[in-house]
Amino acid sequence: MTFTYTPGDTGNGTRVRLLIGDTDPEAPLQQRLENEEITDLLTMFGAYRAAAAAAADALAAKFARLATEKRMGQASLAWKRYESLTALAKTLRASASFAALPFAGGISVAQKQSLDQDTDRIQPSFVKGMMDNPSSANLNTTSSTAAA
Repeated sequence: MTFTYTPGDTGNGTRVRLLIGDTDPEAPLQQRLENEEITDLLTMFGAYRAAAAAAADALAAKFARLATEKRMGQASLAWKRYESLTALAKTLRASASFAALPFAGGISVAQKQSLDQDTDRIQPSFVKGMMDNPSSANLNTTSSTAAA
């Protein structure tokens, strides 16, 4: 297993690390994610923001197993890493949903024809004219002749 983080690198793995704050190569193994784990998350979730949310959850799960408080006499120390990581995952999921861009197909005639000819394309559930009643054309002609 490996750990790499290079500030300024625009690779998706580095972006995931930056977003979740997992940038310290000296952190103990149980408190960080390895490159291979981040690669797996990128494979499963695709976009780096969605993978970062899943990475925050995975890291939170690691911290959930660790002690969260230590007492020495009157002094005590509490770690809130689990809570902060789960809150971060929620925020990252919300921001990942804003990264989606709407698509309006059929803007140009050539694009519409190209989409219509794509045999691998999933056919739309609704199409223009699908509710037309073929026998209604006969009603218009018969009603006009009956009125005459």
